[in-house]
Amino acid sequence: MNVTSRIITAIATETDESPLDLPPLYKTIDPDALESLLTSTNTPQFQVSFVYCGYQIHVYKDGTIDHFEVKKTEP
Repeated sequence: MNVTSRIITAIATETDESPLDLPPLYKTIDPDALESLLTSTNTPQFQVSFVYCGYQIHVYKDGTIDHFEVKKTEP
């Protein structure tokens, strides 16, 4: 399973929604560019971070994906 599919699956599981009900990932980040960055860099500690569906997503060079819910703060 590619990185973008794994991100969508992780968030769908976390939110108890169907992956088909989530907004398209490409509206947040270019999936092809993400895949390219992860495969083309030689930096072992490389990571890409972005927010998708209320979750902070961290994707690491080794394919590890972490996600944390973004907490909304009251003014």
